[in-house]
Amino acid sequence: MKYKLRKLLRRLEFFFWRIKKRQSEYVIFSEHDVEMRMVADSHIAMFAVTRDFEPEERKFFVSKLDKVDCFINIGANVGFYVLLAAIKKKDIEIHAFEPMSLNMEKMRRNLELNSLEKRNNIHLYKIGAGDVSGEFDLFEDDELPEMDSHYSLIKKTDTRLNVVEKVRVEPLDAVLPMNVLSQRALIWIDAEGFEKKIIEGWSNLKLARKGTMLVIEIMSDNTELYQKLKAIGF
Repeated sequence: MKYKLRKLLRRLEFFFWRIKKRQSEYVIFSEHDVEMRMVADSHIAMFAVTRDFEPEERKFFVSKLDKVDCFINIGANVGFYVLLAAIKKKDIEIHAFEPMSLNMEKMRRNLELNSLEKRNNIHLYKIGAGDVSGEFDLFEDDELPEMDSHYSLIKKTDTRLNVVEKVRVEPLDAVLPMNVLSQRALIWIDAEGFEKKIIEGWSNLKLARKGTMLVIEIMSDNTELYQKLKAIGF
């Protein structure tokens, strides 16, 4: 019963947001001395404007930008942190990975809304990162339907049942230029449970320059992932 009620409330919240913003193509997020426009038809935009969206993460993120030359965003979604980095630090090199077609479309539009689409230091990759090359099913989380940030390459039999699309997955060793890790980088991974696969397909990570910072959102205890990262100096 609680699950069904939570699911209904999520749907209603986004339904009324869409009605409220149906005449607006974008909303404006202002904080951290940054003003950025975001496509209104997005849960991330709704949370950024109506709630205190990831306050601790944002504070940490902004505090580290001056210490790095490169931002690598794996699971970039609609580009919230890409926009924040690009506007806050104009010369930072950005590599953003997002496998879902609709999210990538919204991220590209968000760049256009902020006149960032022609920046040659922003690189977008419409692929997922993993340990092998291939096509994978991308699942929608039935508990949090239609939410930009709750799609996963991992099927959970209790809630992730619907396949949204098939997406390309590649090891980062195969697609990310080697010289990227010669810079001081901030690596931000939010992959809804696929984190271990990403690290297993990124042996070059051990070559990262001193000062590189790695932030991973982990949904549950993952001792094996922690041990892998510790072994290569993180």
